[in-house]
Amino acid sequence: MTNQEKADALFRNNKVMLAPMVRASSTPHRTLSLEYGADLVYSEEIIDRSITTCDRLENEKLGTVDYIRKASYLSVKQRRRMAECDTSIILRIAREEKGKFIYQMGTGNSQFALNSALHVIRDIDGLDINMGCPRSFSVDGGMGSALLSDLPQACDIIKTLARNLDKPVSAKIRLLKTPHETLHFCQSLEKAGVNAIAIHARFVGDDTALVPAKSDHWTPIVEDLQSKIPIILNGDLYTKQDIKEMKAKTGATSVMLARPALYNPSIFSDEPILDRTKVIQEYIRHALKWETNYKNIKYVICEMMNSRRHIQHRVKQFPQMFPAGQTIAKNCACYSMKDICRLWDVSNQTFTSQTLSDDYVYSDDYFLNRDDFLHKKNNGNKHDFKRTKLK
Repeated sequence: MTNQEKADALFRNNKVMLAPMVRASSTPHRTLSLEYGADLVYSEEIIDRSITTCDRLENEKLGTVDYIRKASYLSVKQRRRMAECDTSIILRIAREEKGKFIYQMGTGNSQFALNSALHVIRDIDGLDINMGCPRSFSVDGGMGSALLSDLPQACDIIKTLARNLDKPVSAKIRLLKTPHETLHFCQSLEKAGVNAIAIHARFVGDDTALVPAKSDHWTPIVEDLQSKIPIILNGDLYTKQDIKEMKAKTGATSVMLARPALYNPSIFSDEPILDRTKVIQEYIRHALKWETNYKNIKYVICEMMNSRRHIQHRVKQFPQMFPAGQTIAKNCACYSMKDICRLWDVSNQTFTSQTLSDDYVYSDDYFLNRDDFLHKKNNGNKHDFKRTKLK
């Protein structure tokens, strides 16, 4: 099969996918989404040079492939933070993900991108280049949404990967200033060899809680390119009816879910949406199975519990009450997996050492005192979660 034929098999014909989300698209959320019916799952964005600092280990105990950062690449601060752990796991891929796993890379350089891709190519089913992330850790390195204003570099990355890999290469982008510019960017990527494009229908800088997805921008791109490569819709698709209507409106066949799937991943199921307490309990069980760091789990549960990222007119669809009285404050007060399991009534579990690295630093104020958090951040006291810089 050609890479385009592989991409068509992965991305066409009514596929519903879990989007790449910083910190949230880790192993337990991916495997839970697959269990509920997701067709494909993406890793969170992993910076090109980060994965090349890792050794590959087949974990027979868990049935996973682990990419573990070599100690020589850890800073003194990181080593101190990781003192209680034996390893620093950057990526853990479960056997349940075989045939359905897309690795998302942050890159601004074609050679770095190729070296990174070759490091993981045997364990992934497709490679996605992040061309939409607006966060500083990505943009400052010429990655993410910075590529939207550097078409030659974006095309060079795609050409280099397409020539040298035997797996499909896709890109996830945001809208450019005009529909014509977005279409031209997508056409250029297609000519460079990209096998699929996912389009988040917002501009760089749009607040997802205040600015609705601009779904009318999808149609001309789908009409022009859908016969050549899969075009995947992403943005404000909260219900099965939303998905059905948008497919009919645009002609696209596949969609990607981010915030709706973070709030309740049972949206992937053909059955009615499940009670969120049950979903969170099941998420915790997956986290225990994959021995995930409790800080990461606490963060994702807080995201599942709140509605701050959802477009305002939809917030009423997302109740925050839990029958057993769980709150974000109580969840933030958990300082181990035992605490989390106790709060959510997940019992009879074996508590193993937490081996997944925490490559982010974040304050509970991120959830508890949003205004104070933003004030501190805007005044130079950055407590927001962020990627650890390589030394």
